[in-house]
Amino acid sequence: MADYKVSIIIPLFNKWELTLQCLQALGGNTGDVACEVVLVDNASTDGTGDYLSALGGDIKVIRNRENLGFAKACNQGAAAASGKYLLFLNNDTIPLKGWIEPLVAELEGDPAIAMVGSKLLYDSGTVQHAGVVYARESRSPYHPYRFASSDAHYVNRRKEINAVTAACALIRRETFRELRGFCEEYRNGYEDLDLCVRIRRAGGKIVYQPRSVLFHLESQSPGRMEHDSANRRLFFEKWKGVLLTDEDAYYTPDGLKIAWFGKNCARVPRIEKIRSAREAEAYGAIGRMELLAAGNRRGEALAILKDADRWPDDFSALRFGGIAADWFGEPSLACPLYERALELEENLDTRVLLVNALANLGNVDRLHAALEESVGRYPGQGIFWLVRGSRSLERGAFREAAKDFEEASFQGAAFRHSLLGEAVAARRAGDPERCFHWCRALAAMDPKDTTALSELREAGRQMKGRPGVAEVLHRYR
Repeated sequence: MADYKVSIIIPLFNKWELTLQCLQALGGNTGDVACEVVLVDNASTDGTGDYLSALGGDIKVIRNRENLGFAKACNQGAAAASGKYLLFLNNDTIPLKGWIEPLVAELEGDPAIAMVGSKLLYDSGTVQHAGVVYARESRSPYHPYRFASSDAHYVNRRKEINAVTAACALIRRETFRELRGFCEEYRNGYEDLDLCVRIRRAGGKIVYQPRSVLFHLESQSPGRMEHDSANRRLFFEKWKGVLLTDEDAYYTPDGLKIAWFGKNCARVPRIEKIRSAREAEAYGAIGRMELLAAGNRRGEALAILKDADRWPDDFSALRFGGIAADWFGEPSLACPLYERALELEENLDTRVLLVNALANLGNVDRLHAALEESVGRYPGQGIFWLVRGSRSLERGAFREAAKDFEEASFQGAAFRHSLLGEAVAARRAGDPERCFHWCRALAAMDPKDTTALSELREAGRQMKGRPGVAEVLHRYR
């Protein structure tokens, strides 16, 4: 059996002319790296089947009777591959001369690097892929420098980042096996990002290597985008507790930063040049923290957050720092970051984050002051009344708590939470009738609500002998 350095795995669904173009480019431009090609045909209905039957050489063909999707096809190809490294490649790519050597060199040169991706160009010659980053404000993944000139200095800088596209990505065979390959819950989208998250969580590095260049005709397979919404929901539900942002880690080495203009819903980002060495140091520290967090290196990331006085006077960056501290379970670090952000710009969401962090911190005086200011600024936001009600309940101000919870319900806070809080506060304030009324309603909505049932029974005991009470208690005994 041949000793292959790389197994090139290409999933197929129709578009045989693109497959032919890709294979011809591979044959002419792959150089001296020993490669095999594994083609996985997802039940193509055009001329792909006939074309595959005529192939020979170092090519393996797997045929599926139905379209199993990108993730499953790639996993099948990986299982059949014999190379030291696995290279996943779309059939709508055209590799250029010298494309594979820089990818292999990355894995050969550093055992900590688990995956490396290429620079991909549109057929116009502008940039399609120079890595994938996650936005600081929305957490959404996107392609930085899209449509930039292919010779721009900032797209030709090697970078350690959190994600690359599997349209062309080289990964260690043992890493892919240990992580159990692509998650097959996704359907033609986000499975590569999911794999990248798992690589980073396991401590592996991912590199964008711009010396590897291919054309990418992008999303040529029929039905490629049909499942994007479902894939996105699955991805963000699965990784909702993970800090994905890495914008600063990506842009700062290029002497750039993300600046935001406008307020609230009208906020828009813009890439700007870093103006000073101090700014470069500040945004660079944020970038290091982002990569450390993604790599699960808690202690080192927290050290940067503890030195947040050196962070820039940038609302978005400070707010993100608070979110990162909260994510690490460190509200004492989060609070001053939120407070600094609010000094720069008043923002409802950030004020909610501050109140929650202070509540978790247990700082009574600061929480009380923040709640009073928040209720004064945003009287129509039920969340602040809800937290104030909980705080009033804790300090034994039961009548005040009942009013706070009632107002929280009127202002759209979590209905069951508000109602139950009002009921508990009312009973403790000497109003069992009000408690009984609301807890009976809650029990009717959810007979398994143990807290509502307990309060219902306690209020019922205090109302013993009153008409109808015994019947209700019997129903929920």
